[in-house]
Amino acid sequence: MKIGTDLLSLITVVIIISVVIASLAAAVMGLLSCLDGASVPRALLRAGAAFGGSLTVVASLLTVLASAIK
Repeated sequence: MKIGTDLLSLITVVIIISVVIASLAAAVMGLLSCLDGASVPRALLRAGAAFGGSLTVVASLLTVLASAIK
């Protein structure tokens, strides 16, 4: 299967948007953890968990959409 440039650029944009959304979720989670009184290492752990969870959800949704389109 040959991938066209339009599809490749769309996939690239979707991946970049997914990483940005996951980064925003991690930043918000880290800030809320600090405001809640958590230590800095604990806040970073929570932010990392939020980042990983967000990417997992986005990857699952993209997989479902790709299989539906196919």
